[in-house]
Amino acid sequence: TTTTTTPHIHTRHAVSQSKSPSFVGVSGIVLQETQNTFRIITRDNKMKVVPKSDSVFEIEVGKYVCTIYGNNFRYHSFERSKAKFKTKFSTEL
Repeated sequence: TTTTTTPHIHTRHAVSQSKSPSFVGVSGIVLQETQNTFRIITRDNKMKVVPKSDSVFEIEVGKYVCTIYGNNFRYHSFERSKAKFKTKFSTEL
């Protein structure tokens, strides 16, 4: 039996744009996702609660970077699994 103490998928979440300048540049690992926020733990072991609304997030998995628009992501996970999203233009931040 082999046990590991590190996650199998290393991801980095970062706020690339936000209407609130204090959230831009916040990065770390998401501890909890709620309908309207991400709870992110930073490198210096501080937890930041970042609102999804009016924010753009970059998620890095390995060598890939994905962009998530928080306004389109403001649903519970079970609601997102059955939702059919339409293409919308993003609001200017």
